[in-house]
Amino acid sequence: MAVFAVITGDLVKSSSYQSTDYDRLLYLLDQSLRLCAEPQHFNIYRGDAFQLLLTDPSQAVRAALLLRLNLIVEGTDARLCIAIGAADNLRADIKTATGPVFTLSGTGLDRLSQQRWSLYDAAGKQPLDLLLRFADQRLMQLTKRQAQVLLLYFLAEDKSHKNLASELKSSRANVTALLNQASYLLFDDFLQHCHHWISDYVQR
Repeated sequence: MAVFAVITGDLVKSSSYQSTDYDRLLYLLDQSLRLCAEPQHFNIYRGDAFQLLLTDPSQAVRAALLLRLNLIVEGTDARLCIAIGAADNLRADIKTATGPVFTLSGTGLDRLSQQRWSLYDAAGKQPLDLLLRFADQRLMQLTKRQAQVLLLYFLAEDKSHKNLASELKSSRANVTALLNQASYLLFDDFLQHCHHWISDYVQR
């Protein structure tokens, strides 16, 4: 049976926004999800809740990171639960798909308390929990500008600091300083470790 990743989430403190800001927030969420998947592979429901399907589970943590960074740049964040497992009724539109991986992702989100993301394997274990908690703390310490530079770094094909500076209309020295402040090399290693672990897990 094929293995997938599902990310279930909701926006942090969305109930505190005024109606005009809330509309902008939902547009931001839609654009953030489009960084990670095709529109038919995600669903926004119950206002600010969402679910995202990834056919390549090894990309799940990267997708979650991009999603959170894009939100942090705009002054908000999301709570996320990543689940790796099977989908017994996978359809073209995620709204009608079902399976253990969807259920596990939803119940995992309900269990979140202090941290803002988690990952469960098909057995309901959290093998990367310590790494995710460390990364979570670092993410919550980022300024909007640091998050913006870090997001661009992960999205850019040319990751040279000179190119990033050109994209941001900033100096190379400033971009390098912001990337270092954002611990970009540690986030790079973090993503590679998660990618390798999930790839190995799926092949077992």
